Amino acid sequence: MGFIAAASRGHGCRCCPSPKDAVLVPSMNVQSAAETFQRAGAEELAVVEDFTDRKVIGLLTEGHLMRRYAEELDKARRDLSGEG
Repeated sequence: MGFIAAASRGHGCRCCPSPKDAVLVPSMNVQSAAETFQRAGAEELAVVEDFTDRKVIGLLTEGHLMRRYAEELDKARRDLSGEG
């Protein structure tokens, strides 16, 4: 699914961004994005083109992430059970 991933590790060292600087990138997966939301304590995060330029290309809310993930799980379940 190649969803989105974390830029922040949020453990306080100087080499890693703080939770307030957390961003997502399009190439990462849902699990990484969910972990980033949790670490940052944020309801929405910027999606950037890449970690170097950090050009904002969108915004993702945690609610939308989880809703879409649940929809995809339900679709896969229906396909497996022949309900599709």
